[in-house]
Amino acid sequence: MKKRSILPLLSCGMLIFSPLTLAEGVKAETQETQETTSSSENESESTSQTEQEESTASSTTDTEEPAVVDDRQDSIEVRASDISGAGLKKIPYGAKKLDGVFDKLNSAGSGSWKNALVPQNPTDGTNDNRPYDEIQLSGSQNWLSVFSNDYQKLDFSKDFNGHVYINFNTGFTDGLAFVMHNDTRKSKAMTSATSDLDGQNLGVYGAYAGIGSSPYRNPAEKGIQNSVAVEFDMHGNWNEESDNFDRKVGLSVLNGPTHMAYSFPGNPTTYEPYNSYSSWTNSNGTPSTALQKHYVGAEKQGYQSLKNIVSNSWYEFRFNYVSGVGLVYYLFNPTNNTLTEPVVISNAELEANLKLSENNNTAYWGFSSANGNLAGTTKFAFTETPVESVATLSNQVYDKNNTEVTVPRDEAITDKFINSGDTVTLQSTYKLESSQRNYTINNWKGKIDPAAIAIPANKQINVTYSVNDGEAKTQNVAVDAKGNFSLDGLNLAIPREGGTVTFKFSLPTVNNLSAQKTVFYSSVNGRYGTDSFDTIIESDSNYFWINKRNNDPVIDGVTFDQTNFQDFVHPFGFKLSYHDDDAAANELKMKIEVNGQLVSESNLAANASQNLPWAETTKIDLLNENNIFTRGNNTLKVTLTDANGAVATKESTFNVEGYQGFEKVTKEYQWNYSRTQLPTDRKAQARENQMTIKARDTTKDKPTSEVTLSATQLSSNKNNLSASEFVFKENGQTFALPEVSFKPNQAYDFSKSDGLLLKLSDQDNPGEYKGVINWTIKDAP
Repeated sequence: MKKRSILPLLSCGMLIFSPLTLAEGVKAETQETQETTSSSENESESTSQTEQEESTASSTTDTEEPAVVDDRQDSIEVRASDISGAGLKKIPYGAKKLDGVFDKLNSAGSGSWKNALVPQNPTDGTNDNRPYDEIQLSGSQNWLSVFSNDYQKLDFSKDFNGHVYINFNTGFTDGLAFVMHNDTRKSKAMTSATSDLDGQNLGVYGAYAGIGSSPYRNPAEKGIQNSVAVEFDMHGNWNEESDNFDRKVGLSVLNGPTHMAYSFPGNPTTYEPYNSYSSWTNSNGTPSTALQKHYVGAEKQGYQSLKNIVSNSWYEFRFNYVSGVGLVYYLFNPTNNTLTEPVVISNAELEANLKLSENNNTAYWGFSSANGNLAGTTKFAFTETPVESVATLSNQVYDKNNTEVTVPRDEAITDKFINSGDTVTLQSTYKLESSQRNYTINNWKGKIDPAAIAIPANKQINVTYSVNDGEAKTQNVAVDAKGNFSLDGLNLAIPREGGTVTFKFSLPTVNNLSAQKTVFYSSVNGRYGTDSFDTIIESDSNYFWINKRNNDPVIDGVTFDQTNFQDFVHPFGFKLSYHDDDAAANELKMKIEVNGQLVSESNLAANASQNLPWAETTKIDLLNENNIFTRGNNTLKVTLTDANGAVATKESTFNVEGYQGFEKVTKEYQWNYSRTQLPTDRKAQARENQMTIKARDTTKDKPTSEVTLSATQLSSNKNNLSASEFVFKENGQTFALPEVSFKPNQAYDFSKSDGLLLKLSDQDNPGEYKGVINWTIKDAP
């Protein structure tokens, strides 16, 4: 049996008997010797929950109860309307050109209307500075409608969504309406009631009074037929002498005139005569004014107040159709996320009034508006259209290594960017999935940012394009000072079965740009079949970062504090040499990992250093449950990252040896007794102090070593006590010392009356005795 580690504990003790029977005692002192051999061996979480409180239907208002017209007025419901505050000052990204989705505008009126379709070319960030179309109505005595063409109708056989931004001029316009219909006039549908007092019909409803000559006919005849309209009415039209449209729901100028509701403009039951319920002729023989029904749910007459909206700011009208449920709509304020209570127009109402089953389950859709005696401006712009495009145009941006570098609109700069001065490749891919008609591409247009991309001195770019990955063609294209370009005269016929066209060009980026985000977008202009008008297919905006060319950090070397680290002896440490010539103070971030686990993250004060020391404050502990080291080979990974996301990494290996020895051991043992305290018969006596022993062995995964205990005799100047007088007591049993053994890596603690004890009697000679106790770690046989 080979001894691996011996700790001779010199127990220098005294046992003195004096005439006063006071012993100086037995004293043991510990001396250690050691021989070792080489071997190897919170997170916090938070959750956030977004809670949305939805309004519920209500039949009450605060102080504005609708006035009762007469005993025959139906029960009126006033829906909750929680929208509040000013809307957006300008339209966010998403507004569209109207080419290809809507047919030409319809207008009528004796007044002087102007610029109903107003192209917008913003430069203040509105709509990401992309062109879009606004529909505007200005001036008195004007009526307007715009509807989808035959190929962009709503399809009620599947779900759809729509978003439209509306700018209300509450005090100076009559209002507008979102309209779905199957009028025989198709996209040319509009009210034919355009007399002085018909501004209240919002371009979709019938006349303000019975029409024709006595007997007068129902006003619905002049409205858009087979229709459903969601109205945004800026006034409660109620005048005893003439216009009584809104008296049916008790809306007067004095009690919250601005309102929202839906109705059926071409349905005769939508209108009732005022003062006479049997005909449209009043007692004077003149046509009776019309009372219009408003709805806020199936068979529920009522309205939603819009009194809290702020004039001349943009709100978003959202609607979505859910199969089997109906059309849900509400008005939304993007600045504070308030909205009106969603209202559902049921499937039954849509079917009955749009005659869907007779029209292949489709309907035209769009907006109508009107001004009577008022002359303010109503504006609206389309964002998400509720119809699917059969064609798409997608953009890609590549760096010089052909790596795609497009990022989301609001993403901060990371390690994904183009080095300032390097070449960027811009590409667009047009794809026609399938269509009822062929599509002929006339031109491909786009815009780049001259502040970010270097426009050639000759103002020409070389555009390459190919159809279905066929032979590539190249053409010089002029680009103006603002970055606009147009590849014209293409005449590329794409069959209705589908096809793909790819356009691309490359240009250098501007030198010495520092962290600048820029955008690229494009559009394809062409015609479907034999259309007389163009249909534009627009791409999304593609964002990418350009950043000043960056010097990457460099790790010059890593050296370790020890040739071999030893468990329980050495703390882990190393020295790092590195440099990054263009890094600022505290810019470089250092991450240290050992065996794939994070040890430390910190910022380096200097951009360069030789043999920068780094060390753990505690020693390696292979027995610790949170230990990341392993006996034998270990891997250190040092990563440096600069502010631009450039990274340098260095991996190195180092060795950790196991440890065999004692972690804790009681150094001194004492027994102090007078004769009168000792028994006549020799018995084991307790020590003065408690004792502890813990051996450590990390040389193997499952150590086979054990710890044994032995002792020498105790000697004084005149007398000796035999080593056999030492015994060991544990768990109520007493053992001779050679029979005692302990396991490593486990602490043993003993009270004064347990553990190592000394047998004494009143016959022992007094004196001071000293001896040695040996703790030995050895391999088990």
